[in-house]
Amino acid sequence: MKVYYYVPEFNANGVRVITYNLGNALKRKGVVCEVVDSLSDVTDDSLVIPGGVKNGINAIKNNLDTEIIILGDAISLGYLNKIIFYLKEGHVFNKDFVYSIYAYLRYKKEEKLVIDKYKKVVMFSQTDVEYLKKAFKTKCQFIVVPNGANFPESVPPRPHNERIKVGILSSWGSFQSFEENNWFIKKYWRKFAKSHPNYELVLCGRGPYIRKFDSNNSVKVLGEVESLYDFFGGIDVFLTVNPKGCGILNRVLDAIAFEVPIVGIKASFSGFQDSAGIYTEFHDYNSFVDAMDFVSNHYEECILKAKQAVEYAKMHNDWENNYNKLVDNIIC
Repeated sequence: MKVYYYVPEFNANGVRVITYNLGNALKRKGVVCEVVDSLSDVTDDSLVIPGGVKNGINAIKNNLDTEIIILGDAISLGYLNKIIFYLKEGHVFNKDFVYSIYAYLRYKKEEKLVIDKYKKVVMFSQTDVEYLKKAFKTKCQFIVVPNGANFPESVPPRPHNERIKVGILSSWGSFQSFEENNWFIKKYWRKFAKSHPNYELVLCGRGPYIRKFDSNNSVKVLGEVESLYDFFGGIDVFLTVNPKGCGILNRVLDAIAFEVPIVGIKASFSGFQDSAGIYTEFHDYNSFVDAMDFVSNHYEECILKAKQAVEYAKMHNDWENNYNKLVDNIIC
């Protein structure tokens, strides 16, 4: 049997890492896997695995066998969560709020089409599976395959900065990713920075929208870095404020791998089952202040929590183990 993994958007980092680990897992089982960005050369005797809802629909339109799809994230859930979150925070006068309403309706319709057609659907998070089961009353078989952590060869020592450096790592290539962080900086950080001058927010990542914070005196814009070591080696705390609550955030896995204390909102950890205790959570401004004060006053305890998070990731987020199990489902 030959397997084709159909993913036209191969340049995306998230797509590349899934492709690499899927290909390796199939190779370990003696199965050849070829990545294709078109369905024109696919042979009838092969298994085509689309990656993502759009590619799954294209495969359906081309009358291919709908055996299995790597759907990954329940995208409509992410947009629904953002709508609810933005309403709660009063962060509604922005393009992302309006777009999220449109995208929720669009992707829910597309997800239903895929869920109704495919026999096996691979998701990155159990949270997403429960949402899809409830939303579509489906009989398809869900397979949960969490993303893995990429552990560095060495972990940088915690910096002991004069000012406590709080870092956000994100994509900054779209208005959506910008607003997923801007709500926090606009509503929480500006207020916090005035009463806590010993803290500094460090923004890291690729994309033009990060430059919108260049004029903010309480924010240091690091931009794109050559190595994650450069970012994680210079911060005291990793902060995650993404309100999507779907899939699994690779940036959180990176922070775990680099043994950095993590603070964030509940939605950022939705893909980490039974993980309470490996991070510090906040749900409003006052609890954010409490979280920062706790980190400042109990840093050694937070470092210990970060090391416990590593053990959690080794157990639940091992690429080889997770994808070996996936391949067993593919070729059984």
